[in-house]
Amino acid sequence: LRCCTGGSILLDADQEVPPQKDAFFMKYRFYFEEYTMQRNAFRVWWSTEAVNNEYDVPKSTANCSDPATPVEECQHVIRSVFHGVDMLSLGSGCMMQGDINACGNVTRIREEDNGQFELVYAGAHCHAPACDRMELWNADTGELLCEVKATYGKEAMCDLALPPCVWGTEAEGLKPPPVLVLNSNLTVVKYANNTNGHWGTMALWQMRA
Repeated sequence: LRCCTGGSILLDADQEVPPQKDAFFMKYRFYFEEYTMQRNAFRVWWSTEAVNNEYDVPKSTANCSDPATPVEECQHVIRSVFHGVDMLSLGSGCMMQGDINACGNVTRIREEDNGQFELVYAGAHCHAPACDRMELWNADTGELLCEVKATYGKEAMCDLALPPCVWGTEAEGLKPPPVLVLNSNLTVVKYANNTNGHWGTMALWQMRA
């Protein structure tokens, strides 16, 4: 946990800073299996909102409380167009500053694999209560590679689940991984309900290839 590194505490001017300090403890459990013929997956990442991580969803000008209002008029959409190589490179797509081992080696992919790589996992990251769905498209083929639909709990709109797309083998009951190339033209789209405005929301893709 990391917060208040600058010592800033959000209190009114007439409030005293309490002397209490909270101590947090975290417990990790790691599962592993002995190496046989497993394949190494590396980090793949992309930000729909122009690599800014956060963006604001403006309130719709339509009357969204009226059932007759078309859904599209109460929906805010952003999209990003990029190439396969853009989501692999250290410091841009990979987003693992200084850890080159976590990212794909673009040079080796180009020279040893003819520029091809397989996508094995794609998870979308967006915020409740505005997030509706996110899509990943192969613009070269027109194929919808992954669609993640937000699933909300019955009791609260802040209870949000985002089931990811996972690929693998037929024996695992999974579809085969989509094969992309470094110069593949890709498009990601984020749909958000803007009945009300929302600030600091996200539209990230955290993936493995």
